[in-house]
This record gives sequence, structure tokens and C-alpha cells, in this order.
Amino acid sequence: MQLNMKRLYGKLFRWLVIVFLCTLSLSLVISSVVYAETFVGPSTLGIDGTFSDWGTVGSPSTGVYLVQDMSNSGEQDGSGFNNKASDINYLWTALSTQNGGSTPASPSNLIQNVYYRVDTHYNKVIKGQSYYLQLNLGTANPGYADHLLQFWVDDDDTPKVTIVLYEYDTPYPQIRAFTSGSITGRVSNVASPYPGFTGVQDTGASGAMGKYDGTNYGVEIELPVDWYSSTYGGAVEADGTGASVVVGATFTGTGSLGAIGTVKDAVNDAAGKTYSSTTSTVDGDTQFVNYDITKIVFATDNQTLTVGEVSAIMTIQTQDATSAPQNVGAATIIDLSSTSAAGRFDTSPAGAFDGTITSVTIASGNNTESFYYKDTTAGTPIITAAENPAQGWSDATQQETITAIVVSPTVATGNATLVEEATATLHGTVTGDGGEVCQYRFQYGTAPGVYSANTTWTGSRTTGQSFSANITGLGEGTKYYFRAQAKNTAGMDSGLELSFLTKPEPPVGSTFSAAVASDTQIDLAWTKGDGAHRTMIRRKTGDYPVDRTDGVLVYFDTGTSVSDTDLSPATTYYYRAWSEVSGSQQWSDGYRDASATTSGAPPVPPVAVGGQVFKVNKARVLAPWLALFLAISLVTGGAVFRLRKRA
Repeated sequence: MQLNMKRLYGKLFRWLVIVFLCTLSLSLVISSVVYAETFVGPSTLGIDGTFSDWGTVGSPSTGVYLVQDMSNSGEQDGSGFNNKASDINYLWTALSTQNGGSTPASPSNLIQNVYYRVDTHYNKVIKGQSYYLQLNLGTANPGYADHLLQFWVDDDDTPKVTIVLYEYDTPYPQIRAFTSGSITGRVSNVASPYPGFTGVQDTGASGAMGKYDGTNYGVEIELPVDWYSSTYGGAVEADGTGASVVVGATFTGTGSLGAIGTVKDAVNDAAGKTYSSTTSTVDGDTQFVNYDITKIVFATDNQTLTVGEVSAIMTIQTQDATSAPQNVGAATIIDLSSTSAAGRFDTSPAGAFDGTITSVTIASGNNTESFYYKDTTAGTPIITAAENPAQGWSDATQQETITAIVVSPTVATGNATLVEEATATLHGTVTGDGGEVCQYRFQYGTAPGVYSANTTWTGSRTTGQSFSANITGLGEGTKYYFRAQAKNTAGMDSGLELSFLTKPEPPVGSTFSAAVASDTQIDLAWTKGDGAHRTMIRRKTGDYPVDRTDGVLVYFDTGTSVSDTDLSPATTYYYRAWSEVSGSQQWSDGYRDASATTSGAPPVPPVAVGGQVFKVNKARVLAPWLALFLAISLVTGGAVFRLRKRA
């Protein structure tokens, strides 16, 4: 009993373990497809200057992100303005969607608003202070700013917060929390935010100021996501398409509204490194990153080269997390490698490419270095550039395409098949592709070397592969000349010329007739079918000939009538006619039939009168007569002999 209970408990334990593991694996699978709640809901934040709905510094609301400006002593800010309106303490950011972030942005879960909040170290009412967000909304290259958001705060104004979105003119400046670059005002929450403003007003944007901790003042703003769309030069779409990440740098500056002055404060860490924010428009996630080098990338596009060809210049670049170029602080070796054993590097296009160059060096104060590549093997090698010694940067990788040297292809023409009255199938084979996939076609016409028609270039064939094409609209009983062709980027080749003959039509419809001329003659007439040169007619009695070898040949020539003579009276004759193209033995698929019965009486067969008729045995009939003849001869001979003896 105890043994059975132990077995029962053991089985139960094993089942519990299995259920636990299955549940765990299921939970892992489920968690991999559930998106984090990285948006805020459509009404989560109220722009009212009270700040309570943002959460606290220690515990921000779900979907709200913040970073602290750690250099508020003035040491990292350039001039020292602690406890002034331009002194940033915290930066907050958020995106809202219809369902609050339970799923990514989509046509059924549109992004609605963009939120920013700047907390200062200033404990007095803010008057005449501008706050700026340098933005990349997807039209400039990564690391460069295409827009600038300004909110001007003055407690004496109505509204107290004036918001303006500017678009940078090209060339775009780098995102560096600074103010260089030419800008044009595009949209504002007030009609005339500054003299000369030519943009439009959108009262859907709003702002408010207030004390965020009971002592110090902060500013919060809300923008419709349309401000970041193509309406005002951006590329962000409310359904998460377009620009997938918004990159920005926050700072304050001097100068009046609409004019940018000297940068005063930026969001820095304790070491003075400036932070930018990157916000995903797909899931709302925000990260704050500094301008340290984080990766090496290829600044030039991948290339397609032929075997043994030297590449165009290849350039690698050091960048930060915002994809902006960052200079190295000291000369940095970048090791180069290729997945192709035949790949070689050099610093000059005229170099030896002998394998001695395996690295390049980015000079101090620079962010790029260049080199060249050559490969003697066709393939798709991956080139990797990595810093040496390692500093935690992501490697640069790029796949190149090395193609074989391409020459003109070679092609062979194959015999035509499935030849009918107006259609045929042509064939060919690529006997050599020249190092590249080939297209093919056929040319054909009714005279040697003259091709009045061709099929279209199509297909993708390599060495040894055959191809075919069906052609239509041909003439019946016509000889066609054709050839196969193949081409690649290096040239074209034509195969030998071959020919085929289409089938003729049988004699036309009901024109094949058989008319009785006499007891022994039937006259035949017909109209030749399209493409026919000669007509063959055969006959039988009792039924039609089954093919062109059955029965009696009546006619095989180019005419359209013939008289069939030496026939038997009162006999039905069955005629069948086929068409043929001269000299080709190309026959019509179909045929025509006609029949007629000769006139007169039929032949009279021998008649037996009474009794039975037996076969005569001549030996049996003559034997008695021969015996009688011999007997008479013997008697006569004996009498003559006796008379002579007496005499």
C-alpha cells in the first residue's frame, strides 16, 4: 500500500512539474508578443500647471519619462545661473494614444498628442524665458535637426505659454542642443507669436506654467501629433508609420520670441555630457542618451563589383546613439575583415591589395576614415569594421556583392514541336550564360534569314537550362524559319536557323463530292484546303479507308478532280481525301469523305441445277475406261497372234 502511494505521489509530482513548465513556457511566449504600456491614455495628462497627473520624480506615471539635468551648479552650463528661469532641472516627455499604450500605434490606435514638461530651479514667476527642443522629425538624416520647437513663457502674457514650431532650412544642423541654422515659423498656438510670422495658427496646442513642487516653477505643453506630420514638414504619422523615432535635444536660450540667442542651459549629466531624447512613435518608448560614441557605421552605401574590380571609396564613421557623427578623442585603430577569404583591403585604389592592409586609423578629432576593397571570388561577402582595442562600440557591417565577369551568352536552337495548322512550340537552350542569368526570345519568319516576328524577351536562364515559347497566328501549310536568342548585360547571341512546316487544312468542307458517271466510273471533285499542295484520295468497298495506307490509291497530285474508272457496276465505293504539303510529308490532321454507287446490274454468279455438286476426281472417272481399253487390246492381240500361227 505504501509503495502504491509513493508511486501515486511520484506521478502526481511529475505531472505538476510538467504543468508548471508548460505554464512557464506559455507565459514566456505570451510575454514576447505583449507590448509594454509605453503610451499614456488620451486624457491622462491635463495641461493646467498643476503637474499632479505626471506622477513624481521618484515614480512617474506609466508612459511618462523623465531625466534630470545633473549640472545645475553652473560648472557645466558655461556661465553659472543657478536658480534662474533658464536653469533646467528635469525634462519630462510622453505620447498619448487612444487606448493608452496596450498596443502599438496603428490605424485603430492613433497617436493623439505629444507632451513635454520642463522643470526649472527658478522659484519666482517666469517672465520672458524661451525653452527649445531641437527635433529630427524624419526628413533630415539621422543626427541632424529638421525642426525646432520653442515655447515662450511669460506670466504677463495671454496665453502665458506661446508655442511655435519652426522648420530648419537646409543645410540642416546637427542635433547638439545649440541654435545655429536658419529657421522659418510654420505653426503656433497664437495667430501672431512674433512680428513677421507667416505660419498658421492651431489652437489645439496649449501650455501652462505653475509650481511643480510648491516652490519651483515648471512649464508643460501639449501638441497635436499633426504638428510633427508632413503638414508642417515632418514625417511622423499618427498610425506609427513614417518616421518611427523622434529625436530631440532640450536647451534654453536668450533672445526674444522668434529669435534664438546664446544657449544657456542644456540637459547634462554630472560629467557635463549633453543628453538627447529618442521617442519611438511605434510603442511610445523614450530613452535619454548622451553624445558618447556608441557605434561604427558605414557612411557609404554597399557596392556591387565584378571579380577583381577595386571598389569605390568606402568610409566608416563613429557615431553616437542618435546616429550623429562623433569625433574620437584619440587616434583609434579600426580593424577591417571580410567573410571572403579572397577579400583584400588597401588605402589606395592603386594599392597592392596583397593582404598587408588589415586596419585603418581614425585620427584624433575626426570621425571618419576610408579604404578600398577588392575580391577575386564571386559572392556576397560581409565587411566588418571594429575598434581596437574594444571600447564597447557596435561594429560596422556591410554586405557587398561580387559578381563574376560577364561575357555574352551562347545559345542553341532546338527543333520545333507540336506543330499544327497555325501554332507551334519553339525550343532553345542556354549553352553558356556568360556569368549572368539570361533572358531569351525567338525570331521567326517565312524566308531564310528574314525574321518578321519575334517573341518578347523574358525568363531567367543559366547554363544548361532550356526554354520554349508557343507561337500562334501562323499560316497553314507554310514553311517558317526560326532561331533562338539569349542575352545578358554583356551582349546577345543567336542560335542556328532551323525550320518547320505547318499543317495544311483538309479539302474544304462539303466540296469533296463523288458523282456516278457510268456503270464503271465515278467522278470525284474537291476544293483544296488552306496550305494544301497535293491531295491524296483512297477508296474501299464496304467502309471508308482507316488511314492513308488503307484501301486503293485513287489519286495523289495537285489537281482538284479525278475520274475513278474500271469499277464494278452497281457497287458502292467509299472515298477519303487528305491534304499534303509538297515535299514535306506534312499532312492534314483532318480528312473529307464521299461515297457513290455505280449504275447497272450486278454480276450474275454461277447457278447449280438440282442435286449436289461434287468435285470431280479424274483418276477415278477414267480408271474403268482404261481397264476396258486394256482388256480389248489384250483380246485383239491374242486373236491376231493365233491367226498368224495357223498360217
